[in-house]
Amino acid sequence: MDPVTSPPAEGNAGPPTDSGLDRLPSVAVAMLDDHDRADQARRALQNAEETQKWAVRFGLLGDENRLKIMLALHRAPGITVADLAAAVGMSDNAASHALSALRIAGVVAAARDGRFRRWSINDREIHDILHAVGASHSALHPDH
Repeated sequence: MDPVTSPPAEGNAGPPTDSGLDRLPSVAVAMLDDHDRADQARRALQNAEETQKWAVRFGLLGDENRLKIMLALHRAPGITVADLAAAVGMSDNAASHALSALRIAGVVAAARDGRFRRWSINDREIHDILHAVGASHSALHPDH
């Protein structure tokens, strides 16, 4: 049994042994650390707007077709809808619809090039997430 929590030995109604007292501060510190951890966990959730923003971002990336589009845009920024659709195996209409959702969320943007729209990732944090999961660049991507 632990000297701190075990009952006193028979005939010894005194305080715990020295080794038990030595352990009390670490128990108190552990309890304080647990309280601090819980407090820090609560603080991480205080900004509901930021939490919602990340939920939307992860939801966008959680769809396989949108993720394919993001990976393709990461590798080949400035691609047109038709070329993007062909690259990811979608119809032009389905790719346009997915790009529209990503654009509304602020994740991608299009630049006009004559009669074409050239799509690229517009969100630095999403770009960094793609790097973190192993997405690579091509010679088409500007250095960063």
